[in-house]
Amino acid sequence: SNPCKHPILFLRDVEFSHLQSLVEFMYAGEVNVAQAQLSSFLHTAESLQIRGLTEAPQRHKHLYR
Repeated sequence: SNPCKHPILFLRDVEFSHLQSLVEFMYAGEVNVAQAQLSSFLHTAESLQIRGLTEAPQRHKHLYR
């Protein structure tokens, strides 16, 4: 139980547009990201441990060796 009635969450170095895209990915299973933003977007996804964007799927890992 959290004693704070209205907790605040700080996401340091996370761009709002990346957060929007990550939520879209979580709901829709896909997202379009501009090529210029792709590297930083994937870095954000990895730092927040969003599964399905930065790691190869388990059933296809043998294809990526």
